[in-house]
Amino acid sequence: MVRRGQRVQIGDTLGFVGNTGNARTTPPHLHYGVYYRGQGAVDPAPFLRSYELASTAVTVDRSLYGQWVRVRTEGIRLREGPSRGAPITAELDRFTPARVLGGARDWYRVALPDGTQGYVAARLTESLSALEPLVASRALSARSAPRPDAPQAEVLLAGAEVDVTGRFGGFIQVKSPSGRLLWVPELSPPAATRAIDSQEQEP
Repeated sequence: MVRRGQRVQIGDTLGFVGNTGNARTTPPHLHYGVYYRGQGAVDPAPFLRSYELASTAVTVDRSLYGQWVRVRTEGIRLREGPSRGAPITAELDRFTPARVLGGARDWYRVALPDGTQGYVAARLTESLSALEPLVASRALSARSAPRPDAPQAEVLLAGAEVDVTGRFGGFIQVKSPSGRLLWVPELSPPAATRAIDSQEQEP
């Protein structure tokens, strides 16, 4: 019922059950998935229904669903549920980026760069505006995730200027000249120079 690239609203019909294509031998059903480039499939439930609460009012900015935000201060807690009383999943460092999966009341349901999911209070997050500009001092491998074994997504050439948008697990999240959010190794000391450097040099 929809075409590629079409924006949909709450309540729109996306499709109907059936068993076409390679599903001809199965009971009628509907495939629905949400995929992020470089990350793969994510839980689609937050895009389809709200977290079940006594109060279902959602006051967070829904336009940020599917977008990246970052925590504003040190020591913000990722929790298992949208409540200050919910168990703590992780203590987040300042400028930790997270992708917004959904919302419940005034909490965002988020996924950290390593895939860990939980809730953070929306008021403790901010948009991914540039923290500082950095310049690559040599050819630098920019990866799709903050891991040394993550696929190389781009090579930042010497002299390329990028905007730092977050930090996680010893890596810096940068917005590359192509506009993609990628990861490069953290500097030591962080942000002490405008030059990005790396132990690895790739063509």
